[in-house]
Amino acid sequence: MNRRRFLKLAAASALAAPGVARAQPPVKIGTAVLGSYILAGPVIVAVEKGFFRQQGLSAEFVPFRGGPDLVKAVIAGEVLVGLTGSTDIIVFREAGMPIRMTATQGEGNDFVLVGPPDGGKMADLKGKSIGVTRAGAATWVFARMAARAQGWDPDRDVTIVALGGLDAQLAALARKEIAAYVWGDYGASTEAQGRTKLVLRLDTLTPKWISSIQYASEEQIKKRGDQIRGATRAIFQGIRLMKAQPQDAAALMDELGPLMSRGSGKLIVSLCAGLPTAPFVTWHMARGPFQPHMNSLFVRAFGDYAGPFVVKPVSGRASLHVHVVDHVAALPDAVAEIYAATENLVLVEKYLPGREFCIAVAGPVTSRGRMLMRGDEPFTFAALERVLSTDEQIFTSMDIQPITAERCSPVDAQADAALLERMRRIACETFLEFNLGALVRLDLRTDPAGDPYILEANPKPDLKRPTRGVTSLIAEGLPEAGMDYDDLILSLFADRLDFLMAHRRENIRHITDLLHPAVHVAANQSRVRPQAKPAAEAYRQAAAEALIGQGRADVAVRHHVAARGQGRPHHLGHVLGPVGRHEQRLGPVVEQ
Repeated sequence: MNRRRFLKLAAASALAAPGVARAQPPVKIGTAVLGSYILAGPVIVAVEKGFFRQQGLSAEFVPFRGGPDLVKAVIAGEVLVGLTGSTDIIVFREAGMPIRMTATQGEGNDFVLVGPPDGGKMADLKGKSIGVTRAGAATWVFARMAARAQGWDPDRDVTIVALGGLDAQLAALARKEIAAYVWGDYGASTEAQGRTKLVLRLDTLTPKWISSIQYASEEQIKKRGDQIRGATRAIFQGIRLMKAQPQDAAALMDELGPLMSRGSGKLIVSLCAGLPTAPFVTWHMARGPFQPHMNSLFVRAFGDYAGPFVVKPVSGRASLHVHVVDHVAALPDAVAEIYAATENLVLVEKYLPGREFCIAVAGPVTSRGRMLMRGDEPFTFAALERVLSTDEQIFTSMDIQPITAERCSPVDAQADAALLERMRRIACETFLEFNLGALVRLDLRTDPAGDPYILEANPKPDLKRPTRGVTSLIAEGLPEAGMDYDDLILSLFADRLDFLMAHRRENIRHITDLLHPAVHVAANQSRVRPQAKPAAEAYRQAAAEALIGQGRADVAVRHHVAARGQGRPHHLGHVLGPVGRHEQRLGPVVEQ
């Protein structure tokens, strides 16, 4: 299965039109992103309304996380028709890629530059970071254009950061890792939701513009021209319906494209990133009572499946208000009960009868025995199997039954080697897909075939120091990784500091100023020996020794001075060379 697959609605099934052969492979229609009405909307409408079937095609919608990712799939033949911003075709053809524009999707410039709800003006972005989907994408082009319109050098006066999809942009904006981002039509919607504030409309720079296009590879144009034309006709039918019946189209996209309107984290995991989750739907009681068999999305997700289900709020803590519902008939009352208790969006998912697991994932800089090391991918650890009692269908909330060593056990690296590797891959992909910057714990369950599925992601897992008889699912897995509790806390601190020093130095000047004393300038403007307060000096000494080891602080100071003199960034990764094949040794930490 394509890992970015969001939705598979194939007309080669029992729903296929008489003229479509059952064995016909689906035509894949890709969009540069999911969170764009002009790109994703017409495809969703065309699939749901059967417009592709009318053209004799079986269709599959595959959204990507930026134009550069989409073009790779088009050239490889994995996607027949790509929908993207108009600048992509120019950039990619200039790079020698064998693609051709096949149709204009939308005219007018609907791109915007948005910042946080309390954001400022365009002039305030100088020296800050701006998020885009991918380098070379339309968002990247517009970020550079916006900088040049201010008289800035886009390579020096701003930092343009490729983050991928809308979820990643919003997360980075909330964490203040970027000051603004460029997006298409849905950028205006996030402002209406109170999540962003408009900084600049890009149509003020280029009012005459083709906002989006369709394209295909030259090879597929020669081989499958009829299918490309049929797909284009179906998409244009979707556009016409969106214009003629905007309310109906909006309701359809609200049902099939939840990320556009509600932003549930599990929806993003399943639809955007293609990560494995059990079949599910969500419901908010503001839309009225939940009626499963009158909800087309529920029918599409579950078919004739009658239970059992797991019903829970989409966000919460400690597994509170999580219920197993044996039959579909009891779902309306369960959904109403959970909403009454939480006033939160409610998630209904298929109950998986297999084993239950959890695994933690964090950034690549870790401490083991107070020795800092850097891996070549996110650090996964604490792979545990939860031990359920005979009367437990799901893990009981730790508020009711504390977590002890008897309630979990390490995943056997030999007996469950394939399962463990799959869990680690899922954890790494989750961390990378969503550009996470801190520790999360994934909870997973297996289906009858033994394949693991994500139940939920916990961005604030229990990190309390274990006490006698009571532990946490994070701390219990530390010995298997050769770590103790202090190593865990140091790892989280060091990894985040490393990232900030490498990519967000302007945000931590209060720390870098402590690391590097101000230089006193005498009356004759000649530089003299730095003057520092004892506390700051002690802090710098400890930090330098943490970077490269006791007894070599002078090397760290010389390294930093040379780096600053040459305008190079200085961070943890510059201290020592590679050790072994996968890790970089960064030096022991001084015990205080």
